[in-house]
Parts: sequence; C-alpha cells; structure tokens
Amino acid sequence: MYFTGIVCGDMVQNSKPDPEIYLKACELLEANPSECYALEDSKNGLLSAYRAGCKSIMVPDLWQPDEEILNVIVGKYEDLDEVKAAFEKIHIEFFQNTN
Repeated sequence: MYFTGIVCGDMVQNSKPDPEIYLKACELLEANPSECYALEDSKNGLLSAYRAGCKSIMVPDLWQPDEEILNVIVGKYEDLDEVKAAFEKIHIEFFQNTN
C-alpha cells in the first residue's frame, strides 16, 4: 500500500488555496504539517500547502512559478523522478551524518 489515507476536495468545506485540505490530511496521518512535504503543480495548491505549514514542492505542469510562489516553495523539480532522486539523496545524507 502506498497511501495510508486520501483526502479529496469533496471532503472539505473550503477549496485551495485555503489550507483545510492539507490540515485534514496531516490530521489523518497524525503528522505535524511542518514535517510534511506537499507536491503541487498549481499556484492555489502550493499556497494551500504553504498556509497549512507544509513544505511545498513544485512540479510544474502548464504554469511556471511567479515571485510569490518562489518565496513559499522549498524546491522546484521538473518531474517526479527528480523529486524522488532529491529525497533519496536527503535520505542517504541524513543516515551518513548520524553515524
């Protein structure tokens, strides 16, 4: 199983850029938003995640980030393979530094 929970737009009252959907997801995961990453391709999605306190990562689709978004994201990757490689690198570096 890859997902332990799913939150969809029809499960919240307020749509993005309101942070409700990310806050609900964090609640279901019993996770602090500041410890969570959110992958998004839209301005409203990135703002929603950021406002919830998550670390926002942009994977652009049709839209490129503007100045506002560049100030709220922690990273921008061209595709999900790049995101995966970045997380693998962080994971390896973390464990190398703990030994």
